[in-house]
Amino acid sequence: YEKVAGAETWAGSFLQMPNAIDFAKGKKIKVKVWSPKAGVTVLLKLENETDGNIFLEKTATTATSNAWETLEFDFGDQDTAKSLHKVVLFFDFGVNGDGSLYFFDDIEQSN
Repeated sequence: YEKVAGAETWAGSFLQMPNAIDFAKGKKIKVKVWSPKAGVTVLLKLENETDGNIFLEKTATTATSNAWETLEFDFGDQDTAKSLHKVVLFFDFGVNGDGSLYFFDDIEQSN
């Protein structure tokens, strides 16, 4: 994902799931990320398929730069009974884009 220079602070990308996320399989979501900078806030937002006002979100912060690491987002303290189909990632959330490249892979649920 490239957060192009001048991109809005909330610019991100999403994946549309064919079925709603089943939180009985785990309330944590782990994502492998590669960031060019340490200390970057990553927001993971889970949204309803048709109503963007129905969502859950959590943040995590990168600890390394120019290396892969696994970030964990724990939704155990939220109402996971919602029907959520979209996985949205916002890198360097709250900061305008500067042309940085971010990578993500291996999104998985866990306990």
